[in-house]
Amino acid sequence: MRALRLVVMFLLGVGVAAVLGMVPQVIADSGRQVAFTNVPNTPTVVDLGTMGDSPTDLVVVSSAGFTDDTGRNGTVNGFEFYADLGDVAGDPFDDLLGIMVYDFGDGSTIVAMSKTFIPLEDNEIPIGQTVDRALVGGTGEFLGVMGEDAVTRNADDSYSHVLTLDR
Repeated sequence: MRALRLVVMFLLGVGVAAVLGMVPQVIADSGRQVAFTNVPNTPTVVDLGTMGDSPTDLVVVSSAGFTDDTGRNGTVNGFEFYADLGDVAGDPFDDLLGIMVYDFGDGSTIVAMSKTFIPLEDNEIPIGQTVDRALVGGTGEFLGVMGEDAVTRNADDSYSHVLTLDR
């Protein structure tokens, strides 16, 4: 019985030490920001529902690349589905559900998800407007990342991103 108690105490000690060893890394990464601007290629629209604009249509997005605020190069790729096309009386917005992958190279990626409201006539985020996307995970340097991506469309049709990481 005493041996079992010692084993349990040892395992609890190892668990506490592991957690305490991880806390400084989590705190160090909390609030860290990564910023970049990308110029997207023309999105490709895949008509999946009823002919013409309809829910479930797919918009495939990619960028020619970006350089972040530390000088690292990367790409943005993803897709958005039309979930609602402003079909309710007085609803002036299309609703897009999207997943974007920010690839920083060397196996380091961040995945963002969002629901975006865009004006019916624009098909993109209005110039100067910021949309927030949830950061839901990552790989490599960004393994387990959570946080938010504030995306702003610029006058030159590029998009500025400020990723705030909260692990």
